[in-house]
Amino acid sequence: MDQAFRRMNSAFRLSRATQSFRETFREEVVKASKLSIDVRDGFLWQGDVKRVRVSAPVEGVKESFRPIEHIPPEEIRRAMLLVAGHSLGLREGALLNETARLLGFKRMGANILTSLRSVYEKARGDGALALEDGLVIMVGAGNERT
Repeated sequence: MDQAFRRMNSAFRLSRATQSFRETFREEVVKASKLSIDVRDGFLWQGDVKRVRVSAPVEGVKESFRPIEHIPPEEIRRAMLLVAGHSLGLREGALLNETARLLGFKRMGANILTSLRSVYEKARGDGALALEDGLVIMVGAGNERT
């Protein structure tokens, strides 16, 4: 929601967000959430989404880059499963690095690593990913809805 607010603020070329603009934006989000947008844990989702898509930033398009806290855990998980699914197995560090790259991060600081590791641990905990001979592998084909 914060990312959407910043984009709207930028689109209207406001030098700083006024309280009235902030309130109007939130009112519109509430209205939209009653139509086709869901608000879940501070993130905006299309109401009819059946499969989470990864939105990788476009090189040279600054607006397409998002800080890690603006990427929902479901999207991080999907990116991680895409990376794992396109390999025959890779070490945990490589999985986290490649997931970070897919999401547009050239370097991985503590904040990014913490977010990725949290998603990784949950994916291992629910059986979507497993460790086999020191390599992370994707388990089963039941991950399409992630």
